[in-house]
Parts: sequence; C-alpha cells; structure tokens
Amino acid sequence: MLTRIDTVASRAKLKPRREAYWQRVRKGCFVGYRKMTVSGHGTWLARVRDEEVGRKQVFKPLGEFGDLAEHLRFDEAAKAALAWFDHIGRGGAARAATVAGACSRYVHHLQAMKSERAAKDAEDRFKRYVLNQTRLASTELHKLTPTQVETWRKALRELPTRRGPSPGKHRTDSTLNRDMTCFRAALNLAYLEGLLTTDYAWRIKLRPVKNADRQRELYLDRSQRLRFIEKAPADLGAFLRGLCQLPLRPGALAKLTTGDFDRQLKVLKIGHDKSGRDRRIKLPDVTAGFFETAAKTKMPNAPLLAPSYLRIVCPKLGHSASLMFRRIFVLNTRAFAHGSGLPFASSIKPFSSATTSVVSFVCASYIVSTIPATFSCGLILRLTR
Repeated sequence: MLTRIDTVASRAKLKPRREAYWQRVRKGCFVGYRKMTVSGHGTWLARVRDEEVGRKQVFKPLGEFGDLAEHLRFDEAAKAALAWFDHIGRGGAARAATVAGACSRYVHHLQAMKSERAAKDAEDRFKRYVLNQTRLASTELHKLTPTQVETWRKALRELPTRRGPSPGKHRTDSTLNRDMTCFRAALNLAYLEGLLTTDYAWRIKLRPVKNADRQRELYLDRSQRLRFIEKAPADLGAFLRGLCQLPLRPGALAKLTTGDFDRQLKVLKIGHDKSGRDRRIKLPDVTAGFFETAAKTKMPNAPLLAPSYLRIVCPKLGHSASLMFRRIFVLNTRAFAHGSGLPFASSIKPFSSATTSVVSFVCASYIVSTIPATFSCGLILRLTR
C-alpha cells in the first residue's frame, strides 16, 4: 500500500513499524521510508523491479540524510533513488559496488588472467594508495565523481615516494603514471563488467602524463662494456656475460636453473619472463659453450648464473627477485665501477632494452649470435641525476 512520505507532516503521522512506507516516484520505481521509533531519524530506501532477475523487486538503502533539514530529506532521497533507477535502467548491476570492491575484483582478475606476481603488485598499490582512504574506498562506483578522483590524484602526486633512487621526494610523472595504472584498470574493469554505466568520473582525471617515461640513456661501446664487466666481482661478471649472450631481462636470467639448459640439444628454456610464457632458445656453439661451463658441477635445481648475493637475499627467486636484483646491483656496481674508468659510474643503474640491442646488431651488420650485447641485449646505463 502506498503512503505519502514527501512532507514532514505526513511522516510525523506514520506509526513506527519494521516495514517501510512507500511512495511512487516513477512507474515501477519507489522511494521508501522506514520509521522504527516515534522519535529519531527514519531511514530511506529505494525499490525497483529488475527485469534482469525475473522482474524481482530489488532494494537499496539510501541512508538517513540526518545532516539535512527535515523538509529537504525526501527530495534528497528521491534524487539518490532516481540516480540508482537510471543506473539500473542502463544495464548497471542492481547490487551497488564500491571502489574497494572494484579493486578486489581487479586483483582476482589478475590472478586468473595474468599472474600471482601482477596481482600482488596491484594489491600492494591499492593498500597503500586507495584502500587506506576510507571515504574513497567505501564510495559506491556510480556515486564516484571527477572531483573525488582528481583529489585522489593530487594527493598521490604529493605523497613522498617510499622506494627508488630518491625515497622521500615527490613522485615524478613516470612514477605517478605507474601508481595510477592499476586504479584506472580496476575502474575500467568494473565499467566493462556493468558495475557502473559510465567512466565519466575517471576518463579524463586518470589520464597518464604524456612523455613521462623519457629517460636520459647512454650506450656503452664494446670496449667500455668489456671494461665494465672485467671490473665486476666474479659471480656478477659471469651474470653480466650471460646477459651479453642472450636477449633476456636480468630477472629472467636470474631465475634460470641448471636444469633449464639442455647440453645435448644446446637449447635453453626460458620459463619466467615478462611475456608470461615459456620459450626455448637454440644457442649458437659459442654461447652454448659458455652456459655449459656455467652448468658444470651444479645440480639441476641450482641457479645457473644468479650472483651469490642474490641467492642469499632471495633464495627462492620469487616475486621480488628482479626488484631485489636491481637494488643490490646498484650497491655492488658502484663499489667497483669507479675503477672501470667510466666517468658516470656513480650514477648508474641497470636498464633492459632489447630494442636497443637489435638496433646495434642491424647498424653494425653483425650476426646476432656474435654480438656481445650487454645487459639484456645492450648495456644501457641510465643516468639518475
């Protein structure tokens, strides 16, 4: 039975009860008012018949609106209800999803479609930058506004970095882009799955900064590369020589075990790389000889070329292996690089660039198997001033 609840006087006459009183605001759409006590604020609800679930009635609590004057509460409740009705009418999910829920769904999506490592990285970023803001995390997706997203972005920009070459400083454009990516992806996934019907709130506000990833890079010629490797400790030098032989990222080479190298067929299996798939590389005789020497006297599950300090810090070479390698590489490299005669040695860190090595191969007109392309196919040292 329908009852007028749009005026203060009409609501004052209602008897307290558990069931809500309803007033129609649109065909098939109702605003409700639940009055549990004679005094105190009542609570407001919305009700609609959802065709997607067999014309079943679905409900949504709207709150008390206790911060508003009594004569304004019905209008505000009706406004919130109509926004929800429009959301349902455009095909949105009847059950309201929050920002926190969207983040959680994205983590599960990464676990199923990509890797546990990618999921863990996104989850850590959400905990540090999104879920720690209770108001934002609890916001229902269809209520998310561009102003909220812009405020979040500005706060993230001002948040000091915790890691990297300059901890404690404001984020660079490149760092900001990386930290925004998973949040934007989580909201986009929610949009694609119909949890909300528009991406208006973040479409513009979470756009990445253009030209943020340009780096000042320096390419070392062959003599400089050899000098750099010769000054390295023995185990790190062997690791760098391994990178000279193959177009692999440091993390991928660090995870190789002796069992990944087939001496008879001269084939190396790359089981952990950014591509996410196993691949096998047929090695030239010279390269195969280098890896055969490295594999001598080692058990099949022993690291093939990983430096000893990396094995000590990350014995399982798991999620943080590549990051740990980069950190330890910098510390160990700066200890010996000054003796290499390279003027920029104090400000280097490793950077993989297979593309650069391919350019080197083509420009030099060399066969790939004969090129000592260093540090993941070309020793690229990034200046970090």
